[in-house]
Amino acid sequence: MLSFLHGVEYDCSNGPVIHQAFSLDKCGVCGGDGTSCLDCRGILYGDSTYDCGICVDNRNSSNSQLRDCVGVCGGNNTVLAVEHKEVCIRKGDEQALFPCKGVGNASTYINSCGHCVGGNTGLPSDFGQDLCGVCNGNNECVGCDGVPNSGWILDNCGECNPSGHISGMLIHWNRRS
Repeated sequence: MLSFLHGVEYDCSNGPVIHQAFSLDKCGVCGGDGTSCLDCRGILYGDSTYDCGICVDNRNSSNSQLRDCVGVCGGNNTVLAVEHKEVCIRKGDEQALFPCKGVGNASTYINSCGHCVGGNTGLPSDFGQDLCGVCNGNNECVGCDGVPNSGWILDNCGECNPSGHISGMLIHWNRRS
């Protein structure tokens, strides 16, 4: 037998009030603490976010000084002009670039990652890049299928699937009469 309670007070969660009613906070969250819509400066629905551990106003400031030329926070890479090109290399490796002029033949050159490649160096033109084309990168764009930018990710079952695809287990049972 089911019985319904009449005169019971309900809160924003559509649940009955037992001890204390939940209410909407300033962010519109039922039972929230009012912080889910604050940016890192404490401004309601503000534009500031943390970047490299520092709160940055995304509308009025640039965070380029926080990242090196590869985009790593506090990274150890720098821009160097070599043969009328700007290249991004690891700090301290600047002197390693100059021997490239004397290595092999005229077909050697400094690639975008700051390495002497081509000619008789035996190094391909993309030496120093990960599978995503990022100098000194860590293959962040590679999906679980091993293909760059495929969008394939591991689902909750540990299976590799296209992003948004949900795999599951089909269970059959026989009904016995």
